[in-house]
Amino acid sequence: MKKSEYISMVIGLDEQLEYIKDFKEQIKLMQENKISTWDVIQVRKDTPKVLQDLGFQNLPMLITQSHIKKIIGNRKGNHDVPIETLIKIPQALDFPRYILKSKTDAESVVIVTSLLDKIKNPIIVSIKKDGKGIFNSVEIKSNFITSIYGKEKFNNFVNSSEILYKK
Repeated sequence: MKKSEYISMVIGLDEQLEYIKDFKEQIKLMQENKISTWDVIQVRKDTPKVLQDLGFQNLPMLITQSHIKKIIGNRKGNHDVPIETLIKIPQALDFPRYILKSKTDAESVVIVTSLLDKIKNPIIVSIKKDGKGIFNSVEIKSNFITSIYGKEKFNNFVNSSEILYKK
């Protein structure tokens, strides 16, 4: 391995660790009621290359606070994704198992991650292309995460979906 390749790999790892740190810190601030309830959570500052290759713009990736609360189980009808697993989502988006066309929204895709929920279902992430959100009290364009949860009957789900990308 060339020195430049190694440096590039290390820088990439540092950026991935920064995503996790930033996302985790925002969730902590949300739980402590230290950010405006109108603000969304920034999951990532950019869009993964694999999504850009499918036509997504390189935009921040956002999610609402109410979705985060539902995902980690602080709301009725929660998705039971452990917070320790949720904070790995920013990095997991770089390495999807599958990317599927959404069955309900032509402007959305579903990423199947390698992460598992509390009952060992694969975690999926629904992403709306070219959305908007209020971040730091300013409306910005984003690729908006609309849901994160463990998918039951996973094989049936994948087999009945249009696959856009497979690892």
